[in-house]
Amino acid sequence: MAFLKVILNTQMNLTHRYQANNVLVLEPRAIKLTGRNTQVLLKALTQFIAQGQNVVLDLAGVQFIDSLGLGALLACLRIVEVFNGQLHLCELSQTVEQLFKLMRLNNSIKIYGTCANAVQGFAVLTLAT
Repeated sequence: MAFLKVILNTQMNLTHRYQANNVLVLEPRAIKLTGRNTQVLLKALTQFIAQGQNVVLDLAGVQFIDSLGLGALLACLRIVEVFNGQLHLCELSQTVEQLFKLMRLNNSIKIYGTCANAVQGFAVLTLAT
């Protein structure tokens, strides 16, 4: 956790930090990810991501995601892919994880129980290639 910054917004607090191997970890601090607050997430991602960088979205506090929130997460995936990185999610609530399984998004985005495991997942991918 070499660097931590908080972006304050009336709809969402968002923190970001860099972990091992320069993995960008974004933590939206909102109970709901909806069309009203997802622009903060997308703006932060485009502001902080670098070429070839892997990203973890820590959704520990998120209890609800609507269709626009899901769309924003898919947009995050596309942005990361454009930068030749990969996206992992972690700390999903049971409700959010069920939604991902129902929508089969768990086939597109790797989901981990903890942030440490999500960051470590990139190291495993690097060793496998």
